Amino acid sequence: YNTVLTLHTGDIVNNPYQDYQWQNSVAAFARLPAGMRILTAQGNHDQLRKEDPHTPYLDNRPDTEFDPRHAFDPQGYVYYTTFTEGGVPFLVFSVSYGREIDAADWINRVCAQYSDHYGVLCLHNYIDTAGYTSVGRRLVEKTVRQSPNIRLVVCGHAHGSVYKPETTDDDGDGVPDRTVQQMMFNVQDDPIDGRGFLRILRFNPTADTIEVITYSPCLDKFGYEDRYGDGFGGHKLLEDAGLRDFLTTGAPQSN
Repeated sequence: YNTVLTLHTGDIVNNPYQDYQWQNSVAAFARLPAGMRILTAQGNHDQLRKEDPHTPYLDNRPDTEFDPRHAFDPQGYVYYTTFTEGGVPFLVFSVSYGREIDAADWINRVCAQYSDHYGVLCLHNYIDTAGYTSVGRRLVEKTVRQSPNIRLVVCGHAHGSVYKPETTDDDGDGVPDRTVQQMMFNVQDDPIDGRGFLRILRFNPTADTIEVITYSPCLDKFGYEDRYGDGFGGHKLLEDAGLRDFLTTGAPQSN
C-alpha cells in the first residue's frame, strides 16, 4: 500500500504498571518495516497516576518523528511532525489523553504557522457512538473550527466504530468551506472477531479522496461489523478530503 505513516490512537497497553505489556508493545511495533514513520498518542490506559514520576509511555513509545523543538510540553506528550508525500505537505499532531484542551491554543498557532500543510489530529478521546465526547465538544470549537487546515481527525478510546464528518464555514458566508473527516475505530472489547483490525487510509490528492480500508492481517479479513457500525465495511471512499487544496508540485500518488 506504499504506507508512509503508522498512527496509534492510544491504549497501547491495558495496564501501564505491567512491564511485560510494554515489552509486548515494543516487540509488536518492531514488526513494522524499517524506515516506517510511526506516531502515537497516549491513552488513559497508558498513564500512571499523576503523582508517579515514571514515564513508561514516553520510555517505550515507538515514535520515529519526535522532535522536542516541536513539542507543546517539556516531556513531549503533545507534539507535531511535518513531511511531504505525493505532492502534499502534511502536519500531524500527537495529542495525549488529558492534555487536549490545554494544548488547543498551541495547536492553533502551529496550524497558522504551517497554514499550507494538510492538518491531521491523532488523539485518544474525541468522538464516540453518541457523538462528541466532552473533550471533543470543546476541542472541535477551540481548535478544529479555528484552524482551516485541519482536515482529518482520528481517535480511539470509546468502543466501536464511528464516522462523523464535520462541515465548517470558515469565512462566515453561510456556505461550507471544508469537510473535516473524523473517525473513531476501537475493537478492544471484541477479543475474538476484533483481533488485529486496523485502518489503512489511501490518500489520492488528484481525486481529492481518502479510501478507508478496514483489514485484519491476523484474521486476513476485510471489514469489521459491530452493533454500532460506521457503514465502512471493507472499503469506503471519502470524497472532498481537502487534499487538493494543499497539492503543490510533483506527481501526486495514492499513499
